[in-house]
Amino acid sequence: MKAKRVIPLAVVGLTLVGLTYCNLNTIKDYAKHLLKGPAITVETNDTPIDKVWGIDISHHQKNVKWSKMADKKPDFIFLKATEGSTHTDTRYKQYKTEAEKLDIPTGAYHFFSYSSDGAKQARHFIATAKLKPGDLLPVLDCEFTNKMASREKVTRELMKFIRTIEAELGVSPIIYCECDYYYKFLKNEVKGRCPLWISNFHREPRCNYVFWQKTDKFRHPSFAGTVDYNSFKGGTQELKKYQLK
Repeated sequence: MKAKRVIPLAVVGLTLVGLTYCNLNTIKDYAKHLLKGPAITVETNDTPIDKVWGIDISHHQKNVKWSKMADKKPDFIFLKATEGSTHTDTRYKQYKTEAEKLDIPTGAYHFFSYSSDGAKQARHFIATAKLKPGDLLPVLDCEFTNKMASREKVTRELMKFIRTIEAELGVSPIIYCECDYYYKFLKNEVKGRCPLWISNFHREPRCNYVFWQKTDKFRHPSFAGTVDYNSFKGGTQELKKYQLK
């Protein structure tokens, strides 16, 4: 889901100079996010090592060879559905249909934008994702960017999204983020309320996760390039707890 982190130090320096008008803490957080270094290539490059595992994909994967998916069949697939209050992923419906033909549980995620109202984004997501029983819980994908408002405003808009999902769908969404992001913006609001899907390509997350995005270097015969690999903390029966009833 996230952008590549292999970024020259000069680019990072220029980025920080260009952000002098932003809140100092936001600059520090974003710089820390960028300077984590290149992703460590874990042992999931070719063969899944987790009992229950899955992938997450979007239109960036382009033409997926669904006939090859059974060669290395994931236990679940998260699909990008929306971004902001107007954008819809062009491959969402197609990918969902193809995955369902293979009896692979799917989930939909929304990439959060800091430039539009959280509740409006949630309504756009609900209308597009069209989740039904058997689908994984809805996902709110929230990440550090180089242009973010104050902590209070970011949290307020995120909570608008979360409360709208809860009111309309009757469930709390899964939160996709990094541990640092969770601690900064959401811990006080959603601890024990929203399951966490944590991205960390370097080591096991220190926060209490349910899903762990381990790498973006996973190779699968259905894709021309590499794809994001995720493990689930539990077995297939436990996974059902995170599916809509």
